[in-house]
Formats: sequence, structure tokens, C-alpha cells
Amino acid sequence: MQFNMKNMWILGLFLLISLPCSLEAAWETLQKGVDHQVISYQNGHIHLYRLHLKKIQLDLLDARQYGMNAMSVRDFAVKSNALLVINGGFFQEGFAPLGLMIQKGKQLNPLRRVEWGVFYIEKDLPKITHARKFEINPDITTALQSGPRLVIAGTIPSLVPGTRSQRSAIGMTANNEVILAITQNVLLTLSEWAQIISQHCTYALNLDGGGSSQLFQQLRGQELFIAGITPVPNAFAVFDRY
Repeated sequence: MQFNMKNMWILGLFLLISLPCSLEAAWETLQKGVDHQVISYQNGHIHLYRLHLKKIQLDLLDARQYGMNAMSVRDFAVKSNALLVINGGFFQEGFAPLGLMIQKGKQLNPLRRVEWGVFYIEKDLPKITHARKFEINPDITTALQSGPRLVIAGTIPSLVPGTRSQRSAIGMTANNEVILAITQNVLLTLSEWAQIISQHCTYALNLDGGGSSQLFQQLRGQELFIAGITPVPNAFAVFDRY
């Protein structure tokens, strides 16, 4: 078939419509151990951060340690000198955290045996498991309970789609890299969120979304603040490893 300009225009339009995401940028290294990728989606963006735990430190921050019930991720970053901060798990009235929290090997909040998951770091290796299968041991330095799990061994589990909201997540790759993900001006159901995250993670855990979803980055002189509507009681934070 002879391709004329009309044929090429129709083909290009078809390919554009067929893609759920527009052109996906390559990973950009922001500093040693931290890579950043931005995906244009609908009328907004999805930000992905790939962390190498042998080169950076990933910790859990608790607002109570700063004399507060909750803070914005920007305030967490300012008070802790973190390079990158993303909101953590769910909470109830009065910003009381729901579920397990472990910071530097110390348990700050108890585990709830519910149908959620736990992200944790054990001997510098990231792991995600069902909350009912999680067992505390002295080698675990960081842990947070949240849910639901979005990706399990590369497979998306059965999920209740829910309403479309801003989303945050934490996951891991087959190479034991940690992935932090957040939407910016994009509203997704849990199922849609899982479909996107599954392209980058072998295991992934949903973090609190909606008005709690927020991120602050200050790396290589670049500042990015995806503001939430409400402050949060805990957050994951990235630090230099000395």
C-alpha cells in the first residue's frame, strides 16, 4: 500500500490513542542512588523514583518525634534534612497511625493483622509481604504497614477499583531497587494505579492517597513539591548514606 501524508497522519493518530501514557522519559540520575522518571499521563504526570539502598538511606519519619501529630512532607524534609519525602500509611481520627511502624529497628506502632501488606527493609533488602505473614525480627530496620498490595510477584491481585483519587505507592524491582511513585494532577482507581505500577515493580504496596498523597524533593538543586490537602503522621524519607 502506498503511504501518503493522509495515511501517515491516520497511523500516527491511531498509535497516539492506543497508548495509555504518552512518551515515557528515560530515567534521570538526580544523585548517587536516586533516579527519577516522569510519565505524562492524561493531563498530568506520574513521578517515579528508583532508589539503590546500598547508595542511599531510606527511613521512616514520625511526626510525633517532632512534637506534632502530623506535618506536610515539606516540613518533614526541612526538619530532618531529607533529600526526598513521600507520604506514608493510613491514619485515623487525630492523625493516629494505622498499623505497623518500625524506625531504625524500633517499633513505633503495632502490627494490625488485617488484609493489608507490610513494606520493610531487612539487611538492606526491600521486601513486601502480607500483614498476616509478617514476623518481626532484629534485622528489620524499617517497616510500614499499608494497603492494599498492588503487585505480588509481578501479578496484579483482585482489587476493588474504588473512586478515582490521587495516588502514592512504594514498591521494589527484581533487582532489589525501591520504587517510590506518586501522581500529580492525575486521578486513578486502584486498578488503574496497579496497572501502571506493575510495569515498574515486581511487588508494590499502596500508600495513603487522596488528600494525603504528597511528595517533596530537593535534589541537584531541583525542588519539586506535590502538595497534599492534609498533613500526614508519617512519611518515607531518603537521606545520603555516609
